[in-house]
Amino acid sequence: RGTRSRKRNVFCHPMQPCSVESVRVGAIIEEALEKLSFLASITPDIVAHRDELSQTVGDEITRILAQQRTLESRYEELVGQRLALKAMSNKRYKENQDEVRTVARALRESTNELCRNLKGNPNIAENLSKVQVERSGLHALLARTLRELHDGSFASLTSAVEEEAARTSNIAEIMEREKEAAFAVGQLKADLAAERRGHDEDVEKRDEEIARLKEQLSEAKASTSVEVRYLAQTVRASCQTLRRLSSAETANLEEEIATLRKELEIEERAHRESEDFLRRKQSALQQDVEAWMGRYETELEELDRELEGLKASWRQSRS
Repeated sequence: RGTRSRKRNVFCHPMQPCSVESVRVGAIIEEALEKLSFLASITPDIVAHRDELSQTVGDEITRILAQQRTLESRYEELVGQRLALKAMSNKRYKENQDEVRTVARALRESTNELCRNLKGNPNIAENLSKVQVERSGLHALLARTLRELHDGSFASLTSAVEEEAARTSNIAEIMEREKEAAFAVGQLKADLAAERRGHDEDVEKRDEEIARLKEQLSEAKASTSVEVRYLAQTVRASCQTLRRLSSAETANLEEEIATLRKELEIEERAHRESEDFLRRKQSALQQDVEAWMGRYETELEELDRELEGLKASWRQSRS
């Protein structure tokens, strides 16, 4: 093997393959061109069935939508019955609640299935067209390479490789930015959910505190009323003193309730402002993602036009 390598280095130029290597490479490229031509010859059969495939996918999505409409109608019917069943037996009301949960779960599963179908079944005709365009481009590139192999020049192949490498690098960069933007959107959603949970917990604590204070107020009023009735029979002065004390305690409790309500309103306003900010931030990031996608499509079209211009220039130079 070492002897053959040394002989090859002696008789061959570094940028030009030997005649034996040229024959081998040419045979491989010709075989690849024959296979691509064979694939191109059977492509019409695939294209002829694309409408049938699209129809199959459309029928499945139509079935899921019809199922969703049925479940939604049943859910509305059960919710309407629930109000009437509250005044009846607990058994029928419980059965209604169980069926509502079952229908809601089935509706969620149907929605998830619809999302999976829409995501997993893109435009079949468009995909077939893209495959055909890519195959034609590869066929043309291999044909040019074969001609340049016979001529001993690889300018077109080198240019195509460099352009494809630049295009791949640009696409990878755009995809990385899109990934970062999607991660940021997900993080904002998580922050929004955490903020909402914190707000719900705060509201629940405030409600419990208000209920406790109301209970204390009720107990204080009841206790005061009993004491007033008891002491009214003995000394009017003592009764008036107790009433003043009761009124003061009631005023303090009501003032505390009013303070808590004001704090609750402040918390709710702060939560709404935080939620609006996070929602605007999410919308801005979503617009950035769409802008990057538009830029990606624009740059891809410009690269395609540049490639077509290079091809045209090359054909003119050849002619």
